[in-house]
Amino acid sequence: MSADDLREVLRFIAYDSGYPAALAALARLTDLEREHALPAPTGQGHEVNANGTGSPIPEPMRQAVAALDAPFGIYMDLQSRMRADMRLLSVRERTFITMTVDVLFQTLQESFRAHLMRALGAGATPEEARAVVRFSTQFGMTKAWRAMHVLDALLTELGTARG
Repeated sequence: MSADDLREVLRFIAYDSGYPAALAALARLTDLEREHALPAPTGQGHEVNANGTGSPIPEPMRQAVAALDAPFGIYMDLQSRMRADMRLLSVRERTFITMTVDVLFQTLQESFRAHLMRALGAGATPEEARAVVRFSTQFGMTKAWRAMHVLDALLTELGTARG
């Protein structure tokens, strides 16, 4: 993974993990690159669409969020739109990353469902989705255990559970 790829991962998860944590990780990455004379990033990134409209979030979810709190919905659209043009990581890789964040933060309702649906839509299999949750056990067994229950229920609902 290149320095640019790592930075894209950190910029991508900032939306879900929180900007202070992502900023600290970017600073630490820069320190490690200097300390170990690692290749610096080339600056390859993505166009930030801060002034556009819309969002890559599915319309029913956008409507539900706007109905909950309109200013929050506007902010969510902006944040999702700003990272929508990232291309160093595939959609599948990005969904696996966000599913992992969901497991660690226990955001296992709307967010986890949306990320799972996007992963399956990008060609991930149910077993690969299970592998993402299993990967998360290294950061918290009980969190992954709870997530595995939620994943199993979602896959059953979708008719893709193990037979």
